[in-house]
Amino acid sequence: MHRNKIFYFLLASIAVGILAYTGRVQGFDLETYGLREGDLISAAGSDDPDIYIVNENGYKRLFINPVIFGFYGHLGSFANVKNIPPATRDAFPTSGLFRNCESNDPKIYALEVMGEDLGYLHWLNVSGPQAVLEDPDFFKKVFCINTNEFNWYLSGSDYTSITQTPTYSRTGLKVDLKVNGSDAPAPVSWNSTFTASWTSSEAVRCAGLEYLQPADATNPENLLTAGSARAYARATIPVPQTDIAVHIICYDSQGQYTEDFISLPIIPASLPSLTIVNPATTVVVAQGNFQEIRWESRNLSSRLNIILQKPISGNIHGGEYWYIAKNIPNTGAYLWNTGDVLSGDAARGTLSRQPGIGSYYIFISNDEGSVFFGGDKKITIVAP
Repeated sequence: MHRNKIFYFLLASIAVGILAYTGRVQGFDLETYGLREGDLISAAGSDDPDIYIVNENGYKRLFINPVIFGFYGHLGSFANVKNIPPATRDAFPTSGLFRNCESNDPKIYALEVMGEDLGYLHWLNVSGPQAVLEDPDFFKKVFCINTNEFNWYLSGSDYTSITQTPTYSRTGLKVDLKVNGSDAPAPVSWNSTFTASWTSSEAVRCAGLEYLQPADATNPENLLTAGSARAYARATIPVPQTDIAVHIICYDSQGQYTEDFISLPIIPASLPSLTIVNPATTVVVAQGNFQEIRWESRNLSSRLNIILQKPISGNIHGGEYWYIAKNIPNTGAYLWNTGDVLSGDAARGTLSRQPGIGSYYIFISNDEGSVFFGGDKKITIVAP
C-alpha cells in the first residue's frame, strides 16, 4: 500500500498478438521464500510498508492505496497479508505492467504513480517482438487487473519504446511545500506578495512556482533543493482567480520525481474587475471617425492598455492583436480614432498588418499585462 509517499516510475504499455507467457525466471522458486503465486506481502515495520502481490515469475506489483486493494474481494482482508523481511520483498522486482483481463483487453498498460490518489496508465504502442527484443522478461512482468482498477487510473500518453521505461525503485525522495509557513495558508489580497518555502530529501534539483510573477530573483526552472521565494498573488492568465495553485517538483539522480501543491486563496473583495460599458453591444463606426470606449473598474492598476483583436473564425482566443492605446491613465474613458493603432506593437501574437475594415473585439488589460477583461464587446469598422 502506498502510504504518504510519492513514487514515480514511467512504464509503458503494449498491444501485442501474444499475451501469454508460461516460463518463469530461470532458477526462481517461490517456495524458497515460503510463498505462492498471488500471495500478498509487506515488510511491515520497515521504511517501505507497502502491500504487494507476487507472481510465479518472481515479480511483484504495488497496490497504491486501500481503494484499489478493495477492488479485489477475493484477496480477503489485510489480515491475509504476509509479513516478510525486507530482503525477501526486495528479491521480487516491482512491475507496473498491467492488462485488463476482465475485459480481455489485448493491450498491456503500465502505471505511472504520482501519489496515493493519482496514477496514470500508459499504452506502449510497439510490436510484441520489439518489446521482447528490448526486454526479454517483458511478459513475465505483466499482471492482470480488473475493470474497476483500470477505470480508477487516468489515461496517460502513449509510448513507443521499452527504453522509455525507467526501472522502478523505492525512494526516499520527498518534498514539503509551505506557503506563508503553512500547508493551509490564510487568504491574501490579490497582487500582494507571499512566500513559498520548501524542503526536500534525496533531491538533486527542484523546479516549480510556474505561472507566478516572481517578487525576487528566483528562477522557477532552477530552484534549490531547499529554500524560499517570494511571488505576487496573481496568476499570469487572463482571468483573475479566487485561488492560486502553488506548485513545486523535485527530482532525484535517477530522474524520479515528487511534487507538492498548495492552493492559496485570494480574498474575493480584493480581486480586480472591469466592465466595458461603451460600446454596450456591437457598434458600427466609419473608419477614421472617433469612438469613445468607457469602462468601470475596481482594484486595478492606475494605468491600462486597450487592445483590439480580430478573431480567427470567431474564436476570441486567437487571431491578430493590436494596441489601441498603451499605458494610459485609468480614467474610465478613452476616445479612439478608429483609423489609428500603435503601429508595429502587437499586444499578443504577430502584427502582420494594420487593422482595416472588419469586426474586432475590445480587451482592456492591466499595466502588467497579466489580466485581461472584455472580449464581449465588438466594434465593426466600415468604409467611410
